[in-house]
Amino acid sequence: AIAEGNYKALLADETHDALNEAERTLLQNMSLLKHMCGGVFKMVVLAFGNGAASEVIRSDDQTGRRFVHYVLPGWGLDDEFKEFVWSYVSHFPLKLRSSDVLKDEFLAKLYKASWGVMDNFVKILKASAEVAIESGDECITVAHIDNYKDICNQCGYAIIKPTPDKKKPRREKL
Repeated sequence: AIAEGNYKALLADETHDALNEAERTLLQNMSLLKHMCGGVFKMVVLAFGNGAASEVIRSDDQTGRRFVHYVLPGWGLDDEFKEFVWSYVSHFPLKLRSSDVLKDEFLAKLYKASWGVMDNFVKILKASAEVAIESGDECITVAHIDNYKDICNQCGYAIIKPTPDKKKPRREKL
């Protein structure tokens, strides 16, 4: 199916999860990656993940030599963060404009609550939107961020506290 589709790239997210696989499965996956980026397919392979993703790629010497490893900078409490949050929230089915989202206080609290981790701030925003819709408020406010622990628990979202690479993340005790 891939040969017939004329695909040019393969995107793999959460690559670090391959470390949870048996060694044989991991080696088979690395062999598949080598095959996809060489030979007949010559696909561009983009593999994303946390710091352990490099371990996965380097688990096979031949595969490890074929890839360049880049570390993307984390989020900062800056205009780029503000633009992302505003853009993300603007796609929620809220009936009212969430103007608090543009306020420095809101952004600082969101950033602190999420440790600047995209997965966390997306979960906090999604849970806040869900609660805003269910309550009839129809907009996200600073109060949602102030209560993010209860709101995330209510909506079933786990906020993960980042830890240094090579350690499993700890779930925040909510």
